[in-house]
Amino acid sequence: MQVPFDSVKQQVWDEIRQAMKMSNQTESFWYNAQAFAHAERWILGLLAAHVLVFLSVVLFRRNTTFLGVMFGVLGAAVYFGERVNALAGQHWQAFAGQDYFDSYGIFYSVLVSLPTVINLFAVLIFYLMEVTSLMVVVKRKELLHKAKARAKAEAAGVSQQVDRGVTAQLTAAGDRSIKKLQ
Repeated sequence: MQVPFDSVKQQVWDEIRQAMKMSNQTESFWYNAQAFAHAERWILGLLAAHVLVFLSVVLFRRNTTFLGVMFGVLGAAVYFGERVNALAGQHWQAFAGQDYFDSYGIFYSVLVSLPTVINLFAVLIFYLMEVTSLMVVVKRKELLHKAKARAKAEAAGVSQQVDRGVTAQLTAAGDRSIKKLQ
């Protein structure tokens, strides 16, 4: 005896299998990864540029100005990726042995955008590390300043609450403390 929903279930599975099959317009990631010539000079140069950018981000991780500029440049490379892909698709004969730049931008996404986003992620990690270390330094200076103010107040015999005065002093001197940290 056949369950009434078996035929419906079979039709749904057939449609899912059909949708998952590779069509002429869309190709799988691995097919594209194996399709391009890894030895072309411009591809090797592009990969070397990604490695160089990553190494420079790691080397200059404490230089927030450099990281900011690098973040802007890398972000622009990803943002304008669709336009760059279309332009490269029109002029691929000038620099490539075959046309890698399809309308979906798979090649550009894999070889340019993915490593660029990884570099952007590294920049964000280094920014967070720098912010965390600055917060620790500022908090230590704040606690040291409060301790000195309490000791000074106790020595002078002042009985009022010191924290209010310390907070006002910290607000006034905050810019000077941050400049000293830099």
